[in-house]
Amino acid sequence: MMKKFFILIAAGAVMLLSCSKNDTDDESMVDLGLSVKWRAWNLGATCPDEYGDYYAWGVDTTESYYDWLHYKWMDKNTGMLKKYNTLAVYGDIDWKVFIEPEDDIAHIKLGGKWRIPTEAEWDELEMECVWKWVDKYGIYGYEVISKKNGKSIFFPFAGACHNNKELRPVGSYGFYWTSTLNMDSPLNAVCKYMMSGQVTSLNDARCYGLSIRPVSD
Repeated sequence: MMKKFFILIAAGAVMLLSCSKNDTDDESMVDLGLSVKWRAWNLGATCPDEYGDYYAWGVDTTESYYDWLHYKWMDKNTGMLKKYNTLAVYGDIDWKVFIEPEDDIAHIKLGGKWRIPTEAEWDELEMECVWKWVDKYGIYGYEVISKKNGKSIFFPFAGACHNNKELRPVGSYGFYWTSTLNMDSPLNAVCKYMMSGQVTSLNDARCYGLSIRPVSD
């Protein structure tokens, strides 16, 4: 099998890692000294310099259109949510506020303990790491360096899919899903938004296609 190689700087040492189509390789897991281990590249990618695939929130496949008409958890006849709902105005309330394993595409594709990170785990990554805007591997993004052990991972600005599979704005922004629902507005879920000079949490429509960076316990 053909493999690409990339360099990971960890605690002053230079490690040459390979990445291939085997998404479950142990080398794809990076221990930053935090509560969870982070994957070295996006879901659907095989190396840090690839954008990967885009997924609607809580949906186990990629889509042809990223809108409410095609969203798995929207009833097309009533316009009501079928799952993950906290307000009666949007349908039956189930109080499910985190993506369950059977709907977690990271867990489905990678197995083991891989899953989509929660908002709290993303916040931990933001607070416990140094975020450096870089042009790395020929694309823009953030190199995220652990304050605890010096290991790092890279987040490319992969853009997002709104309404269809047209990507925008690739190279300028990154949008990464958390597994956390917005309880006050359950049509939305929490995502981590990245641009040059800014990393913050936002709420985005669950039907939109964003990147996913898996974590493992």
